[in-house]
Amino acid sequence: MYETVEAFRLKLGLFERDIQGRKLHLPKLKQRCEKNKMQEDAVMQTFLGRLIENFKDDQWTAEAKRLLPPLDEASLQMEILEMSKSDLLKEQHKDVSVTDFWINMIPQLSQTRRIAMLLLTVFPSTYI
Repeated sequence: MYETVEAFRLKLGLFERDIQGRKLHLPKLKQRCEKNKMQEDAVMQTFLGRLIENFKDDQWTAEAKRLLPPLDEASLQMEILEMSKSDLLKEQHKDVSVTDFWINMIPQLSQTRRIAMLLLTVFPSTYI
């Protein structure tokens, strides 16, 4: 999950630069700007700026804290950073199912595991 969020954040940065330049990744916006003889679209820049703000490192952990009040947000941030750099965890994740990976997660990542368990139990229980 971290990789997906991080990739999205990087894409937002790319889009932010692209919106002010060639609009290579935003062809419809480029057409609109050319049609209206505009260099940049202020509404799109504002929207993109808000998305970037919402996906800052501390924003999503704050949201996790809101959903799970007993969660230690500082520990969660550290765990996420550790996980993102752990080759061992990446290999373990490839070898087992998602559920098994999180159920058998090493105890040092207790805050991250709490969120995973919440997410794993929310979706299957909606089908019961």
